[in-house]
Order: sequence, then C-alpha cells, then structure tokens
Amino acid sequence: MKKLHRIIPILLALVMVFSLCACGGKTEPAKSDTPATQAPKDNPVVPTPEPAPEPTEAPKSAATNDTSNRNPDAVYGGFFTNNRAVSPAGGMFGIYRSCGDVYVAPAIERLIRLDPLTNEIVPLLAESVEADLPNNKVTVKLHQGVKFHDGSDMTAEVVKWNMEFMMENGQGATIRNPSKIECPDDYTLVITYPQFTLDAPESLSAVQVYSKKAYDDHGLEWCQQNPVGTGPFIFKNYTPDQSIDYVRNDNYWQEGLPYLDEWHCFITNDQQLQMSAFATGEITCMNLGNPLVANQMVKQGYAVKTADVHSTRAFWTCFVNNKIDGDPWHDLKVRQAVLLYGLDYEAMTKNMGYPVEWTTKQINGTGALCYDPSLDGNTCDLEKAKAMLAEAGYPDGFKTNIYAQNSTQFAATIYQAELKKLGIDAEIITISSADDRQYDGATPGMFIMYFIGAYDAVSSLVTRYFPPDPQTKCYGQLFEHLPEYGEAYQKAMDAKSWEERAQYGKRLMQMLIYDECVLVGGFYNCAFHFIQDYAHDSGFEYNTYLPEVTWVEKH
Repeated sequence: MKKLHRIIPILLALVMVFSLCACGGKTEPAKSDTPATQAPKDNPVVPTPEPAPEPTEAPKSAATNDTSNRNPDAVYGGFFTNNRAVSPAGGMFGIYRSCGDVYVAPAIERLIRLDPLTNEIVPLLAESVEADLPNNKVTVKLHQGVKFHDGSDMTAEVVKWNMEFMMENGQGATIRNPSKIECPDDYTLVITYPQFTLDAPESLSAVQVYSKKAYDDHGLEWCQQNPVGTGPFIFKNYTPDQSIDYVRNDNYWQEGLPYLDEWHCFITNDQQLQMSAFATGEITCMNLGNPLVANQMVKQGYAVKTADVHSTRAFWTCFVNNKIDGDPWHDLKVRQAVLLYGLDYEAMTKNMGYPVEWTTKQINGTGALCYDPSLDGNTCDLEKAKAMLAEAGYPDGFKTNIYAQNSTQFAATIYQAELKKLGIDAEIITISSADDRQYDGATPGMFIMYFIGAYDAVSSLVTRYFPPDPQTKCYGQLFEHLPEYGEAYQKAMDAKSWEERAQYGKRLMQMLIYDECVLVGGFYNCAFHFIQDYAHDSGFEYNTYLPEVTWVEKH
C-alpha cells in the first residue's frame, strides 16, 4: 500500500472537499446552610421511567470475539488501517502503562476476550479457564506450541511474569490483585486470590501477553516502542503522531490466519484529514468522537456501522465537585435543582445534532448489569429548579466553570446554554487529560467527560473513576460521599453472585444521581465507526479488535 505519511500532502489538498461545522467567571460564595450530604426537605422522587429506547440491531458479522467459526467467504491479501487521534501516551508496553488494543492488538494478544454481547469468556491464548470461586482459585490452561515473534515460547512462567509485572507497576487492581500465581507445568497457571472475587475469571481479559525475552534482551524503554507478542502481525515501524505499521506473521499459531498482509494505525487529530483519508480508501475503519463530524460523514453518504452494545456506548457525563466549602455545588439542594430539574436532557440530546443518541441519567445503558430503568425518566421542571435555587440563596443564579477536554467541548456548550436558562453563568475552560484540576478535588466547578460503557459498571467505571475512597488520581477525588456509598460499593465488590452485584450496583447509581446528586449521565451515543463496505469481521462495530480474522474484498 501507499504509506500514509507519503500521501498526507495529497490528503491535505482534499480537505477542502469537506466542511467541518463547529459549533464566565468567578465562583460566588454559597448562601445556603444546607450541608453537602444532607437531603433538603424537597428531596426528589425517583421518576417513573418512559420506555427505554430499542437497541439497534447488531451488525451481522462473524466477529463477536469468537473466531473459531470463520467466514467461508474470507479471502487473503490486502491491508487494514484504523485511525487514532493521538499516539499511545504511555508507549506500547501495556503491562507497564496501559495501552489500548487499537494500537497493539495486531501483535499483542490477550489471555481471553469477553464477548461484547454477553460478557462471556472467549479463550484466546488461554485454551480454557476454570473457576473455583468458593476456594478463590482460577486455573488457566494455555495453548501449546505458541511462539512469540522473537522465537521464544509462550509458557505459563512467561504469562506469570506478565501478570506480576502488571502488579508491580500499578495495574494489579485490573486483574484483582491475586495473592499467588503457580505454574504446576509449562502450560498451566493456578491463580489464587486473597478473597472471594466474583469476576476473577473475567478480569483475565486485562492480561496482554508480551515476550519476556524481548524485555530481558532490550529493556523497558525499547519495549515501550517495539511490541513483541504472539499476534497475527509483526511490528514493523512506529512514527509518533503519524503511524504504527505491522506486517503479516507467516508463522502465526492459528493455522490459516491471518488473511491480511498488512495492518496500520493512522495517527492524526485532524478530523478533516481523517475524513479525506477514508474517502480515498487509505483508512479502512474510522472512529469519530465528535457527533458533528460524524454527521458530516453521514451527509457524505457513509453509514455508521456500530452495534448498540455495552462496549460501544459513549456516555457524555456531567459531574460536579461537591467538596469545596462555600461553593454553590457544595449545597445538595443546588445540585438537585440544577442536575435533576434544571437541565432538559431530552432537548440536550437532540441538540447534539446526531440521531443515534439516547437520553439517560446513568452511566450504563439497557442490558447492562447495573442499569435500572426506574432511575431514568424526564424530571425537568424549570420553575421548580428556579424555586429551589432561590431557597438555597441563589435567586439570580451564580457563576461557575465548566471543565472539558477537546473531545467534550461541543457537549460543554450544550450544558452551558442550559445553565444560562437558570441564570447560571458558566465559563468553559479547556483542559487536557493530564490536567490535575479534574483529579485534585480542590477545583470547584462542573466537569464534562465521556466514558465508554461496560457490562459491569461496578468493577469498571465505578472502580476506575468513582471509587468511594480513591487512592490515585481519578474523578472520584471530586466527591464527598455519604457513608452508605462506601458500604454499598464494598457489598457490590464482595457479592457472591451477579444478581447481588447488580442489586448494590443499582443502589450506587441511585446514590450518585439522586441521593448525592454529584453525577448525571445526561445522554449517550454509540461510538461513531465508519467501516469500508469491503472490509469484514474486524470487530470494530463492537469496539473490539479481531485482526486475525479481518479480511477485505478485492477492490
């Protein structure tokens, strides 16, 4: 194929074909004596929900993370190129600093995958996973005869090293911090956990398997730029902010695979350039986070090819810092007035400008473990909101800041316009993902972020972003919780069944949205994936990555 960095000047010339539509002040002191965690007399009633939106039909595809049933129409040859806006921030050595599959999946494989439709385990490098949860153990049998790209063997000891490396570098929680990993033979791991861990088997989907020999021979810095794994493609080249290139692994352990000759990741934050590259066929699959740009693509005649499943849902979430004494958001009545009654989320959803969107107050959608339809429903009542603000001492509103990253700027303008109806003057401040103001708990204001959904919000979104007693930088540093929040979280994590976890997970959602009123999901859309019609079985429509079975028609 023509290398992307060679055609960028051509693509820049094509940018003119496309048009991209784009769509303050200091904080006043609080005037109410209502404590942050004391419910006002007019405590909100959880509404009776309207019918939940019907999910879109999942695309017909052989690629649902189970690649055992291969598409009989698949052909060999060709290339596949996906896009990303930025280079991998922590490098490509995922067991040291988390690195998404979108960058390394062609070369680096995981022990297991989770089916995006059912959340069931689909073995990959693991041949089988057997759970003995009452005894806090999981036994993993590995495929035999699998080799890394450097010729070394993939054995139980190597997988153990990968898991221990994760724990030594701050990623132990993602694999539930096992207390012991034993290797009774070359292809068996017995993993012991310090306590009952309901999702211990599923957590193994976080284990990316890298070559220990490559690390021993070359060291950490080299490995961060040169991923060596067992995958269907071999790493060839990485040019920061430009591309990551892979070539076919002719000795791949799954016989007859892969189908493609090359795999590329095209890196640019210029969405006009991405659109042009898709139009010329240089990008095979394009992922867009901006609804306006996605709408431009639809107007150009391209279809969004995304299933409405947990792994594709992007929740445009609003949350506020309730920890700052004297700040309006410290007052529960203010938060409930604004977040529950003052914002018309249905209108805001429409204003996002793209039809494939749904309104919700939660950070998980229909079909997810902790989704509770009784928590949704339209509670907007502008007059009630203004009355509650007046009771709290803000009859004329107040000034605040809205903090948003580039990816959520458009959503922030929609929140800004809604707040203005309440007399709230909100200044939008752009921050990067590294800006400590969103993590330090000392910055007053509103924050607009989006999160990709998950089947189990407790072990994923809540644990990662909103734990009751955060020990690391995360959005949870902004919240002062009721004691019951921590109790419900612990009961959810200690649950002996998925039904029990769902029970306490739903209670956590109710507390975040209504009782504490620090967070509202607002609305969500499915990730905007545009895939060339001649490309098949990549898994991108589910926000997953299946490079070994991806194939393209002759075109």
